[in-house]
Amino acid sequence: MRWAIGPITIVGTTATVATQETWSNQEAGAVAPAQATVRVTYTLRWDASAGRWLIVASEQMGV
Repeated sequence: MRWAIGPITIVGTTATVATQETWSNQEAGAVAPAQATVRVTYTLRWDASAGRWLIVASEQMGV
């Protein structure tokens, strides 16, 4: 797996993070692994009681 983080936008207690992710899946007997690359936009909200950002939504688009 490879991934990269793109733009991060924070407005108040909401953040949007864009990533590009490449995943490999090697199935038994396969000559080569299958790969998929997607761009994912995550929406996060700051949870003050937990003291961390929580993912509340994600959207992916094939590359």
